[in-house]
Amino acid sequence: MRRARKARGLKQIEAAALMGVCQYSVVAWEAEAKQPTDRQYPAIVAFLGYEPWPEAHALPERLVAERRRRGISAKATAKLIGVDEGTYLRWEHGRTMPLDRATAAVAMFLKAKL
Repeated sequence: MRRARKARGLKQIEAAALMGVCQYSVVAWEAEAKQPTDRQYPAIVAFLGYEPWPEAHALPERLVAERRRRGISAKATAKLIGVDEGTYLRWEHGRTMPLDRATAAVAMFLKAKL
């Protein structure tokens, strides 16, 4: 983020205003002292002009990437898919895989366009 901000000639407070966050969030992100919250990722992607995470291939990575694109929590994602949060988090962490009816719901979540 620091590289993108400096390339645009922006101060931290200016970048923060563009992303709709406080200056201290940008300071913490650039210092790698804090991670953005789920709801902050869409603004970060818009600011950078790209997604700042590696291309997702495995299901757990794809779930995290899509959730970040949407800026929603694991709890909200679980509700969208129709499972409890613990089940969803086990998928996201690669501990278990979706079965039966959940497989279709996960596929719909990953293919949905915003």
